[in-house]
Amino acid sequence: MLLDLEQEKMAAKLGEGHRLIFGVAGSGKTVLLIARARYLALKHPDWKILVLCYNRLLRDLIFHLLNPLDFNADITISTFHAWVRHYILSVDNGFSKIYEEAEQKAEKERKFDEFFHVFVPKISLQMLESLGENKILYDAILIDEAQDFEEDWFKGVIAVLNPNLNSLLITCDGLQGIYARKRFYWSDVGIQAKGRVRRFEKSYRIPIEIGMLAQKSLPPSLRHLLDKYDEFISTKEFVGDHGIIEIIVSNSRDEEYKKLVNKILRLLKEPQEILVLFRYNMAKINYEHPFFKLLTASNIEWKELKDHNYESPGLVIGTIHGSKGLECDTIIIPEVNTYLTNSAHQLLYVGITRSRKKLILSAHKSTLLIKSFESSQDLYSNFTNGT
Repeated sequence: MLLDLEQEKMAAKLGEGHRLIFGVAGSGKTVLLIARARYLALKHPDWKILVLCYNRLLRDLIFHLLNPLDFNADITISTFHAWVRHYILSVDNGFSKIYEEAEQKAEKERKFDEFFHVFVPKISLQMLESLGENKILYDAILIDEAQDFEEDWFKGVIAVLNPNLNSLLITCDGLQGIYARKRFYWSDVGIQAKGRVRRFEKSYRIPIEIGMLAQKSLPPSLRHLLDKYDEFISTKEFVGDHGIIEIIVSNSRDEEYKKLVNKILRLLKEPQEILVLFRYNMAKINYEHPFFKLLTASNIEWKELKDHNYESPGLVIGTIHGSKGLECDTIIIPEVNTYLTNSAHQLLYVGITRSRKKLILSAHKSTLLIKSFESSQDLYSNFTNGT
């Protein structure tokens, strides 16, 4: 993920006020957002700039690429929930105590969804209203992967935007909205989007073969939204290099993992970065899984995606949820036969579109979705079915 001169120029030409970028996967939304943040920081070294996203790994990537310490401007890069938490706890009033007590209760009762999606937005809006003109304002706010933000989150963010400067940039791709939220109008949350929208319909990162396969994974419930709403854009063109797809359908679960480990051994003979994306977080079961036992038996070293430093090659393992906004030359997605629902198909779409060059899909039995992938075998450099 590199910033080039063209993106730097576009970042400078966006203009002032609220700006919305709707773009397909691989169209350069995050790159443009980083370029815009850099442009504003250089042009306005006295500004207070806030960059928000949903997940921690994307936050880490943006921090790595932008490197706020290179600028005189006061730049904060954070997930929404981490930012809200810090904001509330830094205010010396009753809200910080209420927040801490609710946080402790949620942790004790393991009711994190209710805490994050109901309590936090509610108390943050109440706190900002109580602060009035005393609240901390940001001269510019940039939000990446905004399809995962809920209505009340935007209301809180807009409330801390300096109204005299009103510099706001939002990037969004509804097809990657894997966290359920209610649809709303941008104007309902205070975003002045009319006449200030750009649509990125070309994918520069995703190879055409992988992009076409990803489109096959989209459920009908999403396909019928394409080009009917701003957030749901169909890819008009894939302009990147050609890629490689390999589908491995094994006869058993154990055979699937053995084949994957052998595949990884061969790939790692040449230094490269490989990202294995599971549907579920294996850390929650302490990696007690046949795949990880085989990795250990084969002396294959790996690291968790959350510990990835974006510089050293090797095997990295994480979840599709955690990979949002990230990319890798080789993506491996095991257990594809478990992706059976519409929401699972959308999740698979996100995982597939992380690949820059090579995609390996693995399963231990066929499904209707896998058969639809098989029907386009002319796209694949290699197809293996239980052999």
